[in-house]
Amino acid sequence: MKTIVIASTSPLSWYFIADSALVNAGKPFFIPEFADEFEAFLAPVVRINRIGKSIGARFAERYYTEIAPAVHFRASKLRRKLLASGLPTDPAHSFDRAMTIGAFLPTSEFFCGSPLIMLKNEEVAAECNPVEMKSAIGPLLESVSRSNTIKMGDYLVPQLSKPVEIGIGDTLNVALGTEILLTIHIK
Repeated sequence: MKTIVIASTSPLSWYFIADSALVNAGKPFFIPEFADEFEAFLAPVVRINRIGKSIGARFAERYYTEIAPAVHFRASKLRRKLLASGLPTDPAHSFDRAMTIGAFLPTSEFFCGSPLIMLKNEEVAAECNPVEMKSAIGPLLESVSRSNTIKMGDYLVPQLSKPVEIGIGDTLNVALGTEILLTIHIK
């Protein structure tokens, strides 16, 4: 199983995260000791349901039927340091428990028109528009599948929200419209 995260709006900028980076909802995020500044990103996760290679954008909807809300954590100061040194940034975003994934929803529910939002301590901190994301999935899946065989069970993270600084004691809630889908306590 692969988890492919699109790093920016360009389909050419993406990275893998390790299986050990994934954790199911209901667990707190313990700030690791290896870094001192962390940020969270709202990140919808598309679960691939069939195998494919060089998938045309117009056929992308055949390759997924479920999407889950998620939060991706990144060691921000460490990432800047690695980038400045010209080194890979994997240690800053692919560490154990770096992504918490909520329950998967049918695409019809996810693309209902309501915004996907992340609240930090009950204040809106980040937002994604699922309807806009839907049109981006096809070109992104097409780009990634040119060089990687996409398999059943793989995850594609088509976009990340703006970064939200986090610290011990914060609580993150992810909601679709007014329904809370995921809660993470930062410890």
